[in-house]
Amino acid sequence: MKPNRPVILGPKLTANWIARRKWVKRSNENRTDRETGLQLSSETASTPNYEYLNEQYGSLAVPTAFCDQKDKYGSQLRKTLPFEHSLLQFKKDGGRSTLVYPKDMHLFRDRPSVKAYETPELFMDDWLNLYVMEVEGDDFRFVYMGADRSTTPLHTDVYQSYSFSVNICGTKRWLFISPEDALAIAARYGSPEMPSWIRYDDFQPGGPLYDLRSKILDTLQREGETVFVPSGWYHQVENIGVTLSINHNWCNASCIEYMHNALHAEYARTRESLQDLLDDGITSRERFSEVVDEVVAANYGWTWKKFWAMIEHYLRRIRLHEPRKKTTDTPMWNIPPQFIPPWSYDASALNRIFERDGNKVPSSVLSTFQQCENKVCQ
Repeated sequence: MKPNRPVILGPKLTANWIARRKWVKRSNENRTDRETGLQLSSETASTPNYEYLNEQYGSLAVPTAFCDQKDKYGSQLRKTLPFEHSLLQFKKDGGRSTLVYPKDMHLFRDRPSVKAYETPELFMDDWLNLYVMEVEGDDFRFVYMGADRSTTPLHTDVYQSYSFSVNICGTKRWLFISPEDALAIAARYGSPEMPSWIRYDDFQPGGPLYDLRSKILDTLQREGETVFVPSGWYHQVENIGVTLSINHNWCNASCIEYMHNALHAEYARTRESLQDLLDDGITSRERFSEVVDEVVAANYGWTWKKFWAMIEHYLRRIRLHEPRKKTTDTPMWNIPPQFIPPWSYDASALNRIFERDGNKVPSSVLSTFQQCENKVCQ
């Protein structure tokens, strides 16, 4: 994780998952993808077990993207529909005549009694889900079911967190671009902002990115494989055949500085965009800070209050072993002791962000941190 580079992990990592047995039906058919010519093995040709998924999750209302339709902002049109709506459509046509894409589905939050998998040990040191599940009753654990040729546009992950994606069935084509190369790529499209989609022809001979093709990682993820998405990397995904995947966003000391820097940048952009409110006397200086905070919360979904609360919750629950304060019915997030890094590793990352923010760090966070330091020294 520390090198912050994309990685594909083999199917053994999730071989014991219930989802990899019950969520799919195996096929003995070998087939070739109709557009790419990709040879798909019999294992890769598995299809979702629509009956099982409908029985367990069909009644849940889930976010559903329509990849061939746009909303008024130019993004993929989204609606909230019963999951069974998509399951029946996919079963009817094999996911080949529609670009419906149920995504960001909170199936595990909304059906906690149905066991589908265990988080791989590599990803259990997770400050984000520890806080969000135990304090807010929410989670960053998602399921995606994409029709053939459905897509996820080019983006970076929420809060600049890490993510992992496990393919239960189907094949995904990923493009990755590092944050260091983003400006050079965007400039080829005449904009400081990255495009919403990079066409594959763009980095072929004659395309605008041909001489930058070494900066683009183009890779396939097959059934059972896990993709690690590093902090701040742009990525887009195309589904080849019907795909079903389980994804997490998470964070720990290895990426907390990326998240800290990204939140500073978001506040700076927001203050700049709202500066006229202050200059024109529409709001007072005291109220201006509150307005900025409200806009960041609405647009980014994350604020300094939540960021520091997450860190303090991690320190109290994992480092000081304080019992959970039961504020929600969401299950606890357990981090086994063997997967908790040495205190010196966490402390080093936290000290660096404390030094940057100085007296802006909440006193309760500093006090809790000092308690951890004292505990280590005893």
